[in-house]
Amino acid sequence: MDIKRLNKTVFLSYLTLIIFVVAGCSSENKRKRISNNENVKAVNEHLVGFIDLVAGKLAHGGLADGELVTLTDSFSRYFPIVIYREGDSVPEHTVMVTRNRSVSAGEPERISLSLPEAIGSNLSLKLLTDHFGPLAPEGILAREHETPFPFTIALKSHLKLPEENMSMHIAASDYPEAKNNQIKSIELINLNP
Repeated sequence: MDIKRLNKTVFLSYLTLIIFVVAGCSSENKRKRISNNENVKAVNEHLVGFIDLVAGKLAHGGLADGELVTLTDSFSRYFPIVIYREGDSVPEHTVMVTRNRSVSAGEPERISLSLPEAIGSNLSLKLLTDHFGPLAPEGILAREHETPFPFTIALKSHLKLPEENMSMHIAASDYPEAKNNQIKSIELINLNP
């Protein structure tokens, strides 16, 4: 009789231990998911903030090279970002910023951000359109291709500009209605630098 009671006690102890281990693991996974979701949200918010600052400075009087370096350095604490210089190698999970200045009058100035998959697949077109404004209407032939043309957001109303001279072009892996869509690059274009 004592052996039956001992077996029952051991069994209940073992069962209790398993329940605690399972409960502990599931709450730890939940905490990690929340932490990761919070990190994704924070990176997205900081990335949108960076884009907004660069677009604003570019539209309202220009952006000196030193200012772009300072902005990039200050945002590098929130997500990996570097200004690309010819011949440099860029780490795989880093946002790469390139600048194409207009060399003659009438040429647009462009600042491009190439997004790594880890960041681009978590950044949504909805977040960008909620912040900067709606996507411009697609052209007639826009859906004829396997990969979409870049989407455009006019930044006139967002930046409170007197004329339509600033836009954002977004290259993505799929069309806006796709559930899983990776944003590959974002280009800010100032037509009147």
